[in-house]
Amino acid sequence: MARNKVTEPSSHLKVEEVDGIVVACFMHQPQLAAFDLAKAFDSLLEPVSKCATRSLVVDLTPILYLDSSSLGEMARLKRKVDEGGGRIALCHMSESLRGILTVILFDKLFDIFADRAAAIAWASSRAGE
Repeated sequence: MARNKVTEPSSHLKVEEVDGIVVACFMHQPQLAAFDLAKAFDSLLEPVSKCATRSLVVDLTPILYLDSSSLGEMARLKRKVDEGGGRIALCHMSESLRGILTVILFDKLFDIFADRAAAIAWASSRAGE
């Protein structure tokens, strides 16, 4: 797997490029303010736009809850990635967060994977379609 560090767009994210896919991992700060989470999602547009595949994997390991502004930014990010011809996948989410996303039908909007490797493999196989 080829890995390149990408400039961190937010202090709440670790971002790298793996096999041509931008991979963003939230830092272990589960008590992030809602505004900070929304800004972190928004900050991912720049590294994704500079990536050849325009594809993104978001690792949600420490996130237990997303408020409406964060969910709105996620939906906007998905639309922008789709418009750019890329793919977006979510991975490593808690059962409670998965439940929230299922209730609001985000599980129909986003491809969700149990782990990062599966999400990267899916995004890589779909890149350029």
